[in-house]
Amino acid sequence: MFYLELVQNVGLLVSLVVIHGQIIRRWISRTLTSQIFSGFLFGCVALTGMMTPVHLMPGVIFDGRSIVLSVAGLFGGPVTAGMAAIISAAFRLWLGGPGVIMGVGSILESAGLGVAFYYLRPLYPGLTRNLYLFGFGLLVHLGVLLLTLTLPREAMLETLEHMAIPLLLIFPAATWLICLLFLDQEARLSAENAVRESEARYRAVFENAAMGIDALDRDGRITQVNPALS
Repeated sequence: MFYLELVQNVGLLVSLVVIHGQIIRRWISRTLTSQIFSGFLFGCVALTGMMTPVHLMPGVIFDGRSIVLSVAGLFGGPVTAGMAAIISAAFRLWLGGPGVIMGVGSILESAGLGVAFYYLRPLYPGLTRNLYLFGFGLLVHLGVLLLTLTLPREAMLETLEHMAIPLLLIFPAATWLICLLFLDQEARLSAENAVRESEARYRAVFENAAMGIDALDRDGRITQVNPALS
């Protein structure tokens, strides 16, 4: 039952992150406003996970916020990750409990590693391969696992007993899956931008050519003429 609840929480966050990607991809320019808006959406997704967590013990909860925030950093950059981290950390501080230091620490660690890989991506394009993406998720959640040292001894031992396997298997796999979805969205957006740029270049040549140019449809009817031909 414990693992089922955890998988359901992660599955919910995967769905919400995909919806976020569909919303933000309509915002073509990477302006400061779009980055803040994206960070707000990521923060809301992380909040949703923290509102439906797995309660290991009073004050110690687990959810997929580390997945969401690491992806926010990796694909959104520092502004997006910072906005999402502020929202998530404020809510975790408000929840309180013995796991608050670990909870806030995991938020900062996940977002920070995501931002670090965001800057490494242009330098090392191979980081987007499957093995490296899974390794990224594994690194993030190794950090989360190390933060269990901030818990009281009994809570730490129980956390390690129940959470070590999910943190090293389920969470990295979910991180890898979301990264693949975002990479696919990036590729599609890049292709759409390339088509728009190609059409713009064609239009510029067509309109500014010194010689007359016309375009015909399949029936031989003229559909376009440039100013020179007019």
